[in-house]
Amino acid sequence: MKPYIIGVGRRGAEIVQKQLRTGLADTVVLFADTDADDLELRPEESRLRLGASIPPGEVIRNTISFSYDAAMQDRDAIKSRLSGAGIVILVAGLGGGTGPGGSEAIARMCEELGIPVVAFVTKPFRIEGESRLNRGRIGFRKVYNAASLIVSFPQDVIIPYSQRITRVRELIDIVDEFVVAGIQACVETAADESAETALRSLIAASPEGVFGYGLSDNPDGMDEALTFALESPFIKSISLSRAKGLAVTVRGSKSPDGQSLRSDVGRIVDQKCPEAKVIIRQTTDHRIDGLQISLLLTGEFGESIPLPMDSFTPVYEG
Repeated sequence: MKPYIIGVGRRGAEIVQKQLRTGLADTVVLFADTDADDLELRPEESRLRLGASIPPGEVIRNTISFSYDAAMQDRDAIKSRLSGAGIVILVAGLGGGTGPGGSEAIARMCEELGIPVVAFVTKPFRIEGESRLNRGRIGFRKVYNAASLIVSFPQDVIIPYSQRITRVRELIDIVDEFVVAGIQACVETAADESAETALRSLIAASPEGVFGYGLSDNPDGMDEALTFALESPFIKSISLSRAKGLAVTVRGSKSPDGQSLRSDVGRIVDQKCPEAKVIIRQTTDHRIDGLQISLLLTGEFGESIPLPMDSFTPVYEG
C-alpha cells in the first residue's frame, strides 16, 4: 500500500507542488480544497474537492468549521479515494480555514479506515495578525487531536536564522524547504519495508513531531551534517530531552559507514534524548554531492522556545 500525500488548502498545495519537483516514486499525490477555482490549477486526477455536494452558488466561507463540515458532507467519496493508502501525509498551513478544517476532517476519515496520519503544518507569522494567529492556535489543536502525529513548523522560529531577509514571502520559501525535506524523509521511510513498522510505532507512541536537517559538502562529513541538523531552527526551538522517538534519514552520494553512523547517533541520543527509540535509514542519492542527515523527533514538546528579543520584524505583503 502506497503513501498518500495530500496538500490541503492553498498553502498545502503550494508546498506539495514544490515536493513534486524533488521526485517521489510510488506515491499518490492529491490536492484537497473547498475552492473549485484553486483546484482547477491542479491535475484533474489529483483533485479532491471538499464540499462537492454543496449546492452551486452557496457562499464558500474560509472558516475552519465550514471547511470541516464541507469535507464531512463528502466523506464517503473522500474515504473511497483514500482506501488504498498505507499512510496519509497531510500538508497544510494553519492560518486559513481550509488547511486546518480540511485536515481535521480527512484525519478523522483516515482514523475510521485505520490509516495512520502524519500532518505537516505551518503556523502563521506573528506579523500576519491576531486573527490568523488565533486560527492557527485553534487549527493546531484540532489537527493535533485528529492526526496520529502532527509535525509543526512555527514560522517565526526561522526569523533569527534568515540573515535579515525582510520579505515574508522569502521566509516562507525557507520554511517550505524544511517541510519538503521532512515529507520526503517520512515518505521514503514509510515506503521502506524494513523501516515502516518501526516508523508506525514511533507515530503511534507520540502526538507531536519536530523536523530538521543538516548538510555537509563532504560525503564523509557525518559529524558536520549531524551537528547542523541538531542546530537547525525547528529542532533548536524545542527541548530535545522530551523526545521519545528519533527517525534518522541519511542521504548522500555514497553510503556512510553504518557502524560509525549508529555510534554517532547513539552518542547524541545518550546525551540529549535518552528516552528516544531510534530508526536509522540510509539511501544513496547521487543528486547530493555531500551528505544530508534528516532528523524527525517525536514526543510532547509544547510551545516552541520564544524568539530572541532583538529579532527583527519582516515585511508582510499579505
